[in-house]
Amino acid sequence: AGLRAGGKEAERAARLLARYVQAGPKQGGADAWAAFWRENQPYLFANDEGEFLWYLDSLAKSRGVPTKDLRGPKRADPMPTTAAR
Repeated sequence: AGLRAGGKEAERAARLLARYVQAGPKQGGADAWAAFWRENQPYLFANDEGEFLWYLDSLAKSRGVPTKDLRGPKRADPMPTTAAR
C-alpha cells in the first residue's frame, strides 16, 4: 500500500523493503513487489534476531515445499543410491 501511495510514503516503503527484504526485486514498484510476494510467499521467513530481516528459503523453493513444511528428513539431502554389485 505504501508503494502505491506515491510521494514520500512510497519512498519510505521502498527503503524499508530494500533494507528488510534483501531478496526482493531491486527495481520496480508495487507491482514488482506484489509479484515477488505471490511467487515466494511460501518460502519467505523472518529472522527476528539481529537485523529483523526476511529471507528467501532457496532450498524450499527449489524443492517446491513451503518453508514451514520443510523440516527434519524433508530438509535433509536425499541419501545417495548405491548400485547393486
